[in-house]
Amino acid sequence: MKKILFLFFIFCNLITFSCNCRERDFNEEIKNSNLIFVGKVINLSIIKIDPKNKLEFNVPLYYKKVEFLIEKIYKGKRKCETIIIYTGLGNGDCGFNFIINTSYIVYCDKKNKDFNSNVFDKVRNFYYTSICNRTCLFNSSEEKLLNEKFFN
Repeated sequence: MKKILFLFFIFCNLITFSCNCRERDFNEEIKNSNLIFVGKVINLSIIKIDPKNKLEFNVPLYYKKVEFLIEKIYKGKRKCETIIIYTGLGNGDCGFNFIINTSYIVYCDKKNKDFNSNVFDKVRNFYYTSICNRTCLFNSSEEKLLNEKFFN
């Protein structure tokens, strides 16, 4: 009986903390994204967000900090050859599972909040993506849609 109750509570927690996204079509994603680019992941790290009275619960949050080598920009401005974006860890927080040395088509939203990472640096006006955006592994069909939208 204890095992059944334990499994029930585990299953309920998985449902409670799962990611839930509303599907957006191509044109809606173009409109809502501040930055769209093709890039190759060159660095990936985990950062810890210090709650310091900014959260309802005094629990740290963790995010992935992902550095891309920009190959092509469709929307937004290129300021340098690389860009850093943030995403959740995945497994319930909608974070995208990026892999180093892999190319992606990334749709980003600009966020305007401050937070402290475990290296004590302030991050303002940062870009964020998730599995709820249209971000995907680089593929020719998505590239074709973007080229038709922005270069025709």
